[in-house]
Amino acid sequence: MKNLSNQQHFHKMFNKEHEGKWVAISSDHKKIIGYSSNLQSLAKQVETDDVVYLKVPLSDVRYAFC
Repeated sequence: MKNLSNQQHFHKMFNKEHEGKWVAISSDHKKIIGYSSNLQSLAKQVETDDVVYLKVPLSDVRYAFC
């Protein structure tokens, strides 16, 4: 059930300003480093390679992780 725990953590991490945007988070998944509507511009802003990029879904859309 580790994946479910990570999904719940991500849900608490992101808010309305992150919806539909690319978010860079620390590799330990504990800190938001930056966000942008464009992945390329976000990658230029981030000053580390030790990062995970995610696109945050809209809150009014149902989705599933596989």
